[in-house]
Amino acid sequence: TCALPIWILYSVAVISCGSLIAGVGDFNFDVWAYTYAFMSCLLQAGYLLLAEAGAERGFSSTELLLYNSVLSLPLLVFIVGVTEATTSLPALTPAMTNPTFLALILFASFMGSTLNYALFLCTSLNTALTTTIIGVMKAVAMTSLGFFLLGGAPVTPLNFTGIVVNTLGGVWYSYEKYHQKLEKKQMKADAEDPEGEPGK
Repeated sequence: TCALPIWILYSVAVISCGSLIAGVGDFNFDVWAYTYAFMSCLLQAGYLLLAEAGAERGFSSTELLLYNSVLSLPLLVFIVGVTEATTSLPALTPAMTNPTFLALILFASFMGSTLNYALFLCTSLNTALTTTIIGVMKAVAMTSLGFFLLGGAPVTPLNFTGIVVNTLGGVWYSYEKYHQKLEKKQMKADAEDPEGEPGK
């Protein structure tokens, strides 16, 4: 694979700086919460890179989604087994006959599958990095809405600054990728219709 253009790297660095600034402004700092978030980022980066590698080898988004689900199932069963998740199952037994509960479970499962399919489709059509940046921008939007709709966490100047820097980095990345795509399109057009070719 070729090296990324320097401006792409700079835009990703700006996004990372925005996340760090917002994190510094978190007065409810919890070590375990940040540890889990960091592990989540590593695992997401890993499966997006695997999805990109699978797409390059000709696997469809549906196949990638199936393989990801099958490979994740043993780990999920293990985690459920060693945590207290199984102790809550008896409390859910009465709800299993509730049509509203079952409809919500099915809807949540459908939306989760749709989200994963969209992630793999985005990765196969673009790159793992682009999918990650889109995820960052989605998280910025959700965090911003959460401040106003859910409350609970005060908005500090550092939080606000981090979100703004994060958003600017995402916009910069999007611009650079769009510009890069236009350049590739122009280069392809020039190669197919070289200047000075006889009969043109």
